[in-house]
Amino acid sequence: MNAKQFLVIFAIMCIAKTVFAEAQWDGLLGLSLADEMEIDTRGTLDSDPALFLGARYFRSLSTRFAFNTGLTLDSPRDLGSAGKLGFIAVFGNIVFDFKSYGHNMYAFLGLNLPFLIYEDKNLGEVNPSLGFQLGTGYRFTKKLTTELFFRTINFEIAGHDSELWGFGLLVAYTFSSF
Repeated sequence: MNAKQFLVIFAIMCIAKTVFAEAQWDGLLGLSLADEMEIDTRGTLDSDPALFLGARYFRSLSTRFAFNTGLTLDSPRDLGSAGKLGFIAVFGNIVFDFKSYGHNMYAFLGLNLPFLIYEDKNLGEVNPSLGFQLGTGYRFTKKLTTELFFRTINFEIAGHDSELWGFGLLVAYTFSSF
């Protein structure tokens, strides 16, 4: 190994240590409830609930603020006569932590972007758009957390703006803290 390779590896390790310091990785299991799909030309359609699995990176910025980013894999959901739709959503949130006030609660606000993994031919061409999410969470232990959230997952379906929106519930398990 020459000096240049050593310096590159050393720099990557220093950056990784800084990025991952005091961070945690969570596994997510959840249920998207009470979803509805609004398609400009078809009106509002009921959507079946969907299960999702995910992972996220969580990093504290101060005693009150943090951020998390990750992805969820939502199972294909039935949109009635419109067809079925399944996706992976990449998300990022700013988190306000109430632990400095003596509570195990936190609130978050963020954005998401879906990537299609299953698209029914009845829907026509589907393109993802940016959506938002907000919610609150409660820490039962250092390893176990639950969250209640509201999110919109936006698409353009056959040239028309569409929005899948609803509430959900998830359980997060912290696998590691650095």
